[in-house]
Amino acid sequence: MGKDYVVSFERIDDTETAGGYIDRLKQMKRDNAPADIFTTPPLSESEDNKPYTKCINRGLCEPLDEYLKGEGKALYDAYPENNLKTVTRNGHIYGVNGAVYIG
Repeated sequence: MGKDYVVSFERIDDTETAGGYIDRLKQMKRDNAPADIFTTPPLSESEDNKPYTKCINRGLCEPLDEYLKGEGKALYDAYPENNLKTVTRNGHIYGVNGAVYIG
């Protein structure tokens, strides 16, 4: 279709524990095929043990701040501040919360 990229989806079945999911993401990165977009399992754990925070701490996520200030400004502007706080760690935005709360 004239594009220089390929979109593929991979189901990670080992989502019973955050560890299995994160291990697969780490393996993909080691194989030089890191996931560009992924979701984290919605496990209710302490903040340091949440899969999202673990992914950030293990270098599986890149800060999106520069993108959201430039090319992604429309996306940034579409999210309420409280929503962006849920994906901010150490002063940086690393993701986009799929649940948009307006109001």
